[in-house]
Amino acid sequence: MRSPETDDDWLPPCRIRRIDTVEGEFDSARDRSSFEGTMSFRYEATEGSDCSDIIGEPEYWGTVAVLGKLPCEASYEVFGVEPPEDDQ
Repeated sequence: MRSPETDDDWLPPCRIRRIDTVEGEFDSARDRSSFEGTMSFRYEATEGSDCSDIIGEPEYWGTVAVLGKLPCEASYEVFGVEPPEDDQ
């Protein structure tokens, strides 16, 4: 997560892992013409990482906070339907 353009070799590594989860079900075991569920992405620092210098609110004098907080998660509802059959 650190820019190679900065002189921060003395800082500990900041590695972030993304964990993807999809859960849902088809409308029926036979038909399977539609799907409903959720998809989520969780971001967390890996063991041994220290990302404290890039997490938080940006400070007035230009300190850049890349991330608001860790761990964090985003979730979405997902829907799918079987495409119509092609008449050709």
